[in-house]
Amino acid sequence: MAQRRITSLKQGLNELGWTESKNISFEIRLADGKLDRLPQLATEIVDSKVDIIVTSGTPLIEAVRKATTTIPVVMAAVGDAVGAGFVASLAHPGGNMTGLSLVASEGATKRLQLLKEVITNLKDVAVLWHVTNASHQMQMKELEPAASSLGIRVHSLAADRPNEIEGAIKSLPQQCQALRARLAALASS
Repeated sequence: MAQRRITSLKQGLNELGWTESKNISFEIRLADGKLDRLPQLATEIVDSKVDIIVTSGTPLIEAVRKATTTIPVVMAAVGDAVGAGFVASLAHPGGNMTGLSLVASEGATKRLQLLKEVITNLKDVAVLWHVTNASHQMQMKELEPAASSLGIRVHSLAADRPNEIEGAIKSLPQQCQALRARLAALASS
């Protein structure tokens, strides 16, 4: 996925006349799913004296935010830039960060409402989420009162690392047994 985004960025810049052979260079760092490497990679990028940093996703943006307050940072995508504290407001971001905020936390309630419309007798919803992702934390805070107002119980399956997913799935209550069996099968494949 990251490689595809990088290729798209390069193509878009090329169409505007910015090419690696002429007037731009890229310093690319990939964490390969190892989130504990993000602070080190962010520091490496900052230390390489780049003119601008382009990144996406709450954990990556958070690592870059901690590494620099002076290099301009473009957030290619983040759930809620204001709620995560990356910018002061969407209209006037302030600081060194700007970019695209998906405001995903507000969408959590809408997705739950749509799910209830499709499955009218819906009583339980399991949500697998990344416990240290600020955007996921905000979505869960919004989701729980919305679920309560719709008569739905939310089963929070919080995980910090991939190896914690199976344990989170096993914590599902009995009424979610069919889902648990399906998720366990997917996790082991």
